[in-house]
Amino acid sequence: MFMNGLLLDETADYTSNGTAITLTSGASVGDEIEVVKYDTFSVGDAQTQAQADTRYLQTSGGTISGNLATSGTLTSTGLITASGGVAIGGTGAVNTLDDYEEGTWTGTLIGYHGNPNSHPVTCTGHYTKVGNAVHVAFNFENVDTTGAASNMWVTGLPFTSSGPYCIIPCQMSVAGTFGSTSPFGLISGDICYFYYHVNQSSTAAVYHNAGSGRYIRVSGTYKVA
Repeated sequence: MFMNGLLLDETADYTSNGTAITLTSGASVGDEIEVVKYDTFSVGDAQTQAQADTRYLQTSGGTISGNLATSGTLTSTGLITASGGVAIGGTGAVNTLDDYEEGTWTGTLIGYHGNPNSHPVTCTGHYTKVGNAVHVAFNFENVDTTGAASNMWVTGLPFTSSGPYCIIPCQMSVAGTFGSTSPFGLISGDICYFYYHVNQSSTAAVYHNAGSGRYIRVSGTYKVA
């Protein structure tokens, strides 16, 4: 109990029976009396530190087992892992990005009727996989293909293609023989075959033009399951 801002002593300045308060000395006109009562209370849904740590994400990281929805911008300075995939532009499997990966792989240059004398002639390719789309890039730089004969292709693609054949751009420097049209890569399985257009209705395989100082550069995207 306070009078004019001063805390009163319960025994010396007033008495209380729980429902009424009696001042030892009566108050004067204009005195300000303030009574503060503290009652028992309970905290609803209180959690221990261990329970809170399990329920809420920590600043050092954590795992969300359900769906995470945001109407604004989600920013992270670290790694966010979504084991069930991330839905983009809608819901359902068709809108779920469930895989991202990048790395390297080893491509081997093959000849249908004879491999290069220094077989295997290899290169280190690079890939980025986003969902079911795989972007690959590989270069055979200044290699010796002496001994290679007939159709040419590269084995060892990092993922096996599915669905229709995928065509990817290709550039060669005297590595193969083809007509007046540019060669291209055709992805089937884990192999990149090389073809060129004979005319508007047909294609033919690119043959090795074996020798030293050969260059083959390929970069494109194909589809996997």
